[in-house]
Amino acid sequence: MHQKASERAKETSFYSVHSEVSCVMTRFRLRSCLSLPGFFLAFRSLRKEALKTIPGLLKAVLLLESPHVCYTLSVWANDDAILQFNHLHSHVRVANWSIPLAYRPERHRAEIWSVHWKLRGVSHNLNWDELDLTTFLSYEVKAPTAAPSPLDL
Repeated sequence: MHQKASERAKETSFYSVHSEVSCVMTRFRLRSCLSLPGFFLAFRSLRKEALKTIPGLLKAVLLLESPHVCYTLSVWANDDAILQFNHLHSHVRVANWSIPLAYRPERHRAEIWSVHWKLRGVSHNLNWDELDLTTFLSYEVKAPTAAPSPLDL
């Protein structure tokens, strides 16, 4: 059933939050698309072990940009969990295994990089399968009210 234009939201909602939740995204540019299936299997195996052994890993997914470029996106309860993962033997092994797959001879290095950020805001309909992030958040401010449009004045 479609909403009438007059019933639709006039703004998106965004809530500022305080949390220890962190997100890590790592980008890999693989030399060959033929490496992708093995890369995916290594990711799944590592994710399965990490979810069993590190309680602070909340979610991890593999995202594809193209047949050569993929990202891992992981959500963590806190930075201590990320540090535990960084010391996990199988993570070190898989990371070392992936370097030749992403090695760029013309740049003399692998094309792998990561970013890490804290969760500071969420939309009102926060849900992701069995992951309930609301248990890790405290809401600081309600959704901001939009400034009146000059047409409303």
